[in-house]
Amino acid sequence: MIIFEELEPFKKDFKHLKKYRSLDDDFLKFKKVLETDGENLTGLVRLSMGANLQDIPFYKAKKFRCKSLGGGAMSGIRVIFCWQQKDNDALVSFIEIYYKGQQTNHNPERIINFCKERKLLK
Repeated sequence: MIIFEELEPFKKDFKHLKKYRSLDDDFLKFKKVLETDGENLTGLVRLSMGANLQDIPFYKAKKFRCKSLGGGAMSGIRVIFCWQQKDNDALVSFIEIYYKGQQTNHNPERIINFCKERKLLK
């Protein structure tokens, strides 16, 4: 079973992208695909966050379909999340979402803050 959680900064990012009207539906579809294919999903890039965080799987979804941006998998929407597996369950924490035309890369500070809050740093 996969449990999804959206962090507060993620929710604020999502609100800023509401001008893309299909985003709500597109994001639901993305979560369904994650449930099916999990960490093996094509278009996920594992983020390297340094020695202290090397065991924690952070991902950037680069192939996110957004109908409002033309519908293709290379829409420019990026989703940053953490996948924590425990036995048969997984917790997927959505950390950041952005449009690459407005922001060039993810915010590493958010990931570090997430790790500090969850006491995941070594």
